[in-house]
Amino acid sequence: EEAFARQKEAYGDKAALLDGLSPSILPNAYKVKVADLERFTETVEEIKNLPYVLQIHENSELAGKISSIRDAVTYISIGIVAILFFVSLFIVSNTIRITIFNRRLEISIMKAVGATNSFVRWPFMVEGILLGLFSAVLALGLQYAVYSLASIWLGNIMSMLGGSVVAFGDTVGILFGMFAFVGVFIGAFGSIISLNKYLKEHSNVVESSL
Repeated sequence: EEAFARQKEAYGDKAALLDGLSPSILPNAYKVKVADLERFTETVEEIKNLPYVLQIHENSELAGKISSIRDAVTYISIGIVAILFFVSLFIVSNTIRITIFNRRLEISIMKAVGATNSFVRWPFMVEGILLGLFSAVLALGLQYAVYSLASIWLGNIMSMLGGSVVAFGDTVGILFGMFAFVGVFIGAFGSIISLNKYLKEHSNVVESSL
């Protein structure tokens, strides 16, 4: 019945030609979605061995190309993420280092009155964490903008393949959680690196002044 209704929609103004025909003229059909493209060929063979299956419409060549593209995008994305991770760590470290340099007198006074390294680290770690959270929000906003534009183009292609584009709202919670985790980690770790280096370089100066 569903296939017959779609057929009438495809005829448009000429749908009246199908009046009087019964939907039973069309065989029962099932649309199978393969979750793992690596098992595409295996799935097709399993369906062919089922009883009462007249024919299968499949495109193993297209599935292979999609699988290859997916793997290539995955590897490229991992490489880009790794590069951006170290770039972000470098930027955060230098940002905190500039802040430390501007507050070097305050740090020296804190050390002179007996403040521990842990006490000195906390304000800069909080600043690094806040930078990471701000970056997570900014990254999520940029991704939403790019995804919204890309989904318009990808939507037509996915509809031709019988699929649909995943709504951004379905994954926004997971994405923000990942962005926030990575941002907080980079911010805190970058702050620790910069501050530990500063304290190590200036420990002798503080001790001699005491």
